[in-house]
Amino acid sequence: MVVDKPAFLGLEQADRMLELAAKQGVCLAEATVFAYHPQVEFIRQQFRVADSAPCRVTATFSFPSMDPDNFRYRRALGGGALWDLGPY
Repeated sequence: MVVDKPAFLGLEQADRMLELAAKQGVCLAEATVFAYHPQVEFIRQQFRVADSAPCRVTATFSFPSMDPDNFRYRRALGGGALWDLGPY
């Protein structure tokens, strides 16, 4: 089962969900979708063209300023640099 980030805002909640997933026999994973970004395929293509394999890839992400009322700034809803953007 893939859940969106931030999936859980506390350790107790995460532990309960992991226990439930184990009882159901499913894997519980928090989604991070940057691996499916079009730029990742572009990088793969560049290595194919060069007939080479990567030894390291470094990515830097940035976001434009958002309206101050945007939910991403609301800590109680999982917003902020740690909860919303931390996995990246």
